[in-house]
Amino acid sequence: QASGWQQQGEIRKLIDENRDDIRVYILRVGEAKPPANYAITGLDVASGLTPVNHPLRFDVTVANHAEQAATNMIVGLYLDDGKSPVDKVMIPSVKAGATRTVPLYARFDKVGYHSVRASFDQPERFDSLEADNQNLLVVNAVREVRVLLVDGDPEARDPREHESYFLKLALAPVADHYVKVDTTTPAGFARNVLKSYAAVALANVERLTPSQISALKTFLREGGGVLVYPGDRVDVDFYNKELFEKHGLLPSPWGVAVGDATQDEIYTLFQSSGYEHPITAPWNNRDFGQLDDVRTFRHLKLEKQPSISVVKEAGPVKVVLRYAATRDAEDALGTPAIMERDWGKGRVFQFSSTADTAWSDFAVFAPSVVPVLYRILGNVQAQGDTGLNLRVGDSFLHPLAVDQPNQQGRVIVPGLAQTNRISAEVLRDRPVLQFKDTHRMGLYEFQLDGEEGTTLFAVQPDQRESDLHKVNDSELPSAATLINWEANTDLKEQVKKARVGAEYWLMILLVVLAMVALETYLAQKFSQSK
Repeated sequence: QASGWQQQGEIRKLIDENRDDIRVYILRVGEAKPPANYAITGLDVASGLTPVNHPLRFDVTVANHAEQAATNMIVGLYLDDGKSPVDKVMIPSVKAGATRTVPLYARFDKVGYHSVRASFDQPERFDSLEADNQNLLVVNAVREVRVLLVDGDPEARDPREHESYFLKLALAPVADHYVKVDTTTPAGFARNVLKSYAAVALANVERLTPSQISALKTFLREGGGVLVYPGDRVDVDFYNKELFEKHGLLPSPWGVAVGDATQDEIYTLFQSSGYEHPITAPWNNRDFGQLDDVRTFRHLKLEKQPSISVVKEAGPVKVVLRYAATRDAEDALGTPAIMERDWGKGRVFQFSSTADTAWSDFAVFAPSVVPVLYRILGNVQAQGDTGLNLRVGDSFLHPLAVDQPNQQGRVIVPGLAQTNRISAEVLRDRPVLQFKDTHRMGLYEFQLDGEEGTTLFAVQPDQRESDLHKVNDSELPSAATLINWEANTDLKEQVKKARVGAEYWLMILLVVLAMVALETYLAQKFSQSK
C-alpha cells in the first residue's frame, strides 16, 4: 500500500547506512488493481463535551477509496450494546477518493462510560474489508463540568469590562447550564479547591505567587486543564521566565506584540483551512462552520517550535489554531494563535490574544468561540480517557496509586471467551497495570480486582490501512531490488533468482568434470608415449 511508504527519507537512510551488511528486496504481490474499499475513518463528539440528558452531535467521516463514486451509503449510530441505531443517515454520494462527514445525534441518560459505534448498514456484507466498515469510540458522560475563571481586572465598574465577562457568557449562557462557572480574583484563586474544577482560566492575570504556581502544578498532575490569556496587565517577562522556562507550564514564551488595538481597520484573521489539531479539525469540513471571520487587532507572538523544556512533567507542544499566513511569511503556515502542552496528566492552553474584546472580537463571535471553548474543555475532560481509545497494537494503561504496587486486574478480549490477568508494574517511576495484547479490534472490558464496575476501551485499526492503493515503482527506494511477481509464475524461483542469480552450478560442474576427465586422458596418453 502507498500509505506504508510515507517515510521515504528514513527508509533510504537505513538502506544507505547498512548497504555493506544488508541487501533489501521489495517483492510486489497481490492484484494489479486493488479492490474498492469504503471505510468509516472518523467518529468524533462535535461539541467536545458529553453531558447526560442533552442531545449530542457526533461527526462521522466516510471515505471512498474506490475509483468510482459510491452512492446511497447508509450509516447508523449505535450506543452501548444496542442492536438498533439511535440515528442514521443516507449519504447520496461520495466521490471517488473523497471523504464526507455527516452529523448523527444521540443522548446519554446516565453518567459513566459509554461505547459509541458508527457503522455501515450490514457492515459484514458491505465490502471485502469488513474491519473498517465501523468505527468505535468510548466516552465519559458527565452531569456537569465546572470551570474557574481568574479575572485579572475584577474591579472594573462596568461588568462588561471584566476580563472574564464574555468568557463566562460563552461557557454558561444560562443559569442551569451543565457548564458551571465560578469567578475569583487573582489574590483569591489559590484558596479555592482546584480539584473540584475541570479547568481553570487565567484572564489577563498580572503574575502568580509561588503558592499559586504550585497549586496549578498539582492541579495539572491530577488531570486538570489550564487556559492562559494575555492582556495589558500581564507581566510577560514573569510568565516567560517562571511559567515557560522554569516550570515548563506554558507551551511557548510570549513574544513581541503584533498590531494595534486602538483601531479596527487593520487586523489578522484565523486560518481558513488546514487545521491540524483534533480540537479544530472539524473546521476542515466547511459545513461545521467558519473560524476565519474572527478579527484580531493585537496579539503576542507565539513560537511555532519553542525550545524543549527540561521539566520532566512537561510534554510535547502542539499548535491548536493558527493565524492566516501572510505573503511574506517564511512558510505556508501562519503563526500560532492558540497552543497546547501536556503537563503531568493535564493540559495547558495558551492564547495569543485576550479573553475579552480589548484585542480581538473572538470573545463575541459566538459561532466560533463557543465550539472552540467547548472542544478545549472536552479535550481536557478526555485527557484522562485518552487511553480508552487505542489503535491496534497500542498498550492499555491503567495508572495506580503509590500504595497499590501489588494490585491486579483483568481484561476480557472481544470475541474470545477468555480473561487475561494483568499485574502491577512500574513505568516512568509510577505503578500501572498494562495490557499489551491489543491486536484484535473491538471493545475490551477492564476490571480492577476488588471493584464491581468495569471500564471499556476501544481498539481499532489505523485509518490509513483503509486506503488499498498501491505505491508506484518510482516511489520505492532506488537502492532496493524490485521483484515484480506475475500471476501463474513460480514465486519461489523468481525470489531465488533475484537474490542469488541464475543457477549455473550444474553447467559449471559438468565443465569441471569434463576438464578433469580430459586431464586424466591426456596424462595417460603422454605417459604411454614415454
